[in-house]
Amino acid sequence: DRVPLDTTQAIIRFWRLCLPSWARDGGDGAIPIEVLKGVVDQELCGKLDALGFSSVDEILWTYMHPDSAGLVGFLQYWQGMEKILERIGCKRSRLSSAKQHAVEGFHFLRTCILEMSANGVSQNRSVFQVRELRYFIERTIGVAGREGEAYWRSKADSLPADDVCVTGEEVASALLAWLEELVHDGPGEPGEGALPAGARHSSGTSSSGRSS
Repeated sequence: DRVPLDTTQAIIRFWRLCLPSWARDGGDGAIPIEVLKGVVDQELCGKLDALGFSSVDEILWTYMHPDSAGLVGFLQYWQGMEKILERIGCKRSRLSSAKQHAVEGFHFLRTCILEMSANGVSQNRSVFQVRELRYFIERTIGVAGREGEAYWRSKADSLPADDVCVTGEEVASALLAWLEELVHDGPGEPGEGALPAGARHSSGTSSSGRSS
């Protein structure tokens, strides 16, 4: 019998199923909520009572938090799917202790980034400075503990210069690639998904994408 996937592995695999073929080589940090609905509709229809909702639309808008353009970022999707799976009692961990500690660091970093993102701002217009991301990765190291420290220090060292700015979708795409690499789900070489060194440089932009 096949061993069931770890929850994080399963969530990533499901996200990949939602992506159009052209997005698998880039631009994989956000997808339209209607595309997501088309993939999960059948699965979630049977869970309406358990989740306490009357429609799949209600579930998606409650848990996935699409932006004003109707896009669901990978980080919102990941967080939402974990909450759904926990609600229906389907979360499971099959990772090694060191990897699980690193994933706990991902959870903390994900929360930080989502809290930094302005509500309703398009995935591709929300902008972060690398110095902000570096600060939160340093805090992530503390959350991940000794077993996850080496992993997150290597990621901090891989970041581009502090004055580089990256979009919300670029951040989500990079974290998706890092997470895939960590849990060995799907193709990807070490280092793939690094934040783009040639991204826009700081000119007074904030994490909400508005000029100061």
